[in-house]
Amino acid sequence: MSDTASLAPRRRARLEGRVMILGCGAQKAGSTWMFDHLARNPAVRRSPVKEMNFFTAWLQPSRFGFHEHRFAAQLAASDDAGIDKAARARLAARVEMSGDRAAYLRWFARRGLKRSHMMEMTPCYALLGEEELRFVRAHFEAAGVIVRPLLLLRDPVARIVSHHRSARKAFGQGYNPDRGLLLNLAGGEQLRRSRYDLTLARLFRVFGEEAVTVCFYERLFDPADPHLAEVERALGLSPLPPLLERRINPSPETPAPPAALLAALRRRLRPAYRFVAEHYGPAAPAAWGG
Repeated sequence: MSDTASLAPRRRARLEGRVMILGCGAQKAGSTWMFDHLARNPAVRRSPVKEMNFFTAWLQPSRFGFHEHRFAAQLAASDDAGIDKAARARLAARVEMSGDRAAYLRWFARRGLKRSHMMEMTPCYALLGEEELRFVRAHFEAAGVIVRPLLLLRDPVARIVSHHRSARKAFGQGYNPDRGLLLNLAGGEQLRRSRYDLTLARLFRVFGEEAVTVCFYERLFDPADPHLAEVERALGLSPLPPLLERRINPSPETPAPPAALLAALRRRLRPAYRFVAEHYGPAAPAAWGG
């Protein structure tokens, strides 16, 4: 299996000193909106698709390997689905990476000659373990690429509620969001995705706290709030005017979950609230409480 060692010297030279903005989560916290926003910046070369799931499928194939088959199936059906030529080419690029891991960085090296930054956002990267994150860092650094993890955070309980509302949209009216929330009290993936304390601690240990940029969902869409511009500057980018009227992948409205269930989830996620409050203080949205 190919890796960065198989990159041609000229392609490695093109990547030297470039910054990879690696979106690591969180799911249902505005990562798709942020991806589209940063992709408009002339200094940024975006990945061929937003949620590449490149490292998750590579490092946890039993859990995330299905993404490789999903991309291949989408490409096979692209003609019948009416996908345009450019989108098919991007899908084909991602499918190539399934069999040639060096194709990931080679794709950026071919297309980002005049750009200082590269970017991809896969919320599932928040679920990678510490040693897997060290592998990710080494993979980039072997090609001279500087990794800047970006983590978008939303109130931990609100994020889980939004996930289950989206699940109802996907699975139909028979899906019970409250039952899904109740199951999360016992643990599971959605609870882990909201344990920002654990995710941030891993990112800090692997990349260094100064390299990790955090963006708060609740502060993204207020035109009077400088937070978005601060995030862009922290990533080494000149801020762009945001398209605040755009809403991508909104969760459908459903009745509010029982207050007692929300309170129990908040208690379960108290370490996440506490960690963010201690590290980011007044920058964290007041609405989080916790």
